[in-house]
Amino acid sequence: MLFIKTQNSKFYPCYQGGQFIHVEKRVYGVGTVRTRIVCPSCTELCGKLFCAPEKIVTERIGDPTRNKSHSPIFIAISISVLMYHAL
Repeated sequence: MLFIKTQNSKFYPCYQGGQFIHVEKRVYGVGTVRTRIVCPSCTELCGKLFCAPEKIVTERIGDPTRNKSHSPIFIAISISVLMYHAL
């Protein structure tokens, strides 16, 4: 399984390729910036031999939603990727 972490957030799981991780960050002088990270497929990163079957998840995964206004400005988000191989 693949986990994605952005700056000052917890690790969020990628259950399947194409899944969204919702990111909301407060940016000083800008406000709340919202974006989505699209999970890659496990086979794209590790090869089919090392991947468990993908799991379909319908709930929202990511940072909690804030009710404040946001700006449509794109910001660079540093992403840490942690790969976990379950046998």
